[in-house]
Amino acid sequence: MDNVEDLTSFMKKILGYKSKRWEYENETRIICPQFGKIEYDYRAVKSIYFGFKMQKEEENKIMEKLQGRGINYYKIKLKKNSYKFYSEPVEDLYPTDKKYLYSIAEVMPCAMKDINTKNPYIQKAIEIVRREPYCNSIINTKENTNSIEVYYFKEHPTTLKQEYTYKEIDKLYNNITDLDSEKT
Repeated sequence: MDNVEDLTSFMKKILGYKSKRWEYENETRIICPQFGKIEYDYRAVKSIYFGFKMQKEEENKIMEKLQGRGINYYKIKLKKNSYKFYSEPVEDLYPTDKKYLYSIAEVMPCAMKDINTKNPYIQKAIEIVRREPYCNSIINTKENTNSIEVYYFKEHPTTLKQEYTYKEIDKLYNNITDLDSEKT
């Protein structure tokens, strides 16, 4: 390799290649330019497959570390008298009703005017976003023809926007379990 760019390109090709016979796995590989811990939205991880040689103690440590995230676990097994693999569901040893990173963010005074609007979908959208794991405070809303935008701080001054259609708001709002019994 003549330079770092050629080496990087070569490594991406090697790490990104997967045999066609494993295509059914629908695996997504993420290659990052740096080593170490990488920040990501924890909800992106839906399932974890433990390799067939992984020790039970290591599996248990992973489950304990990731509790409350709603992850499904599977163990890769080797079919008897064969070289074929299959997966079996693994019981989560640390089930909990407690959600990971769950909190209810404050609504800033500048956004309080939006709560008192005649459109109940604005209030519902605010309640949904207040429960987003990375929301620290609601700062503003915007009503569109078919949707509501809610602006919030992740870490000041990082402002993020979440946009929901009215149909999405109905669905997500009805899934909130910690509101007073009088849902509007």
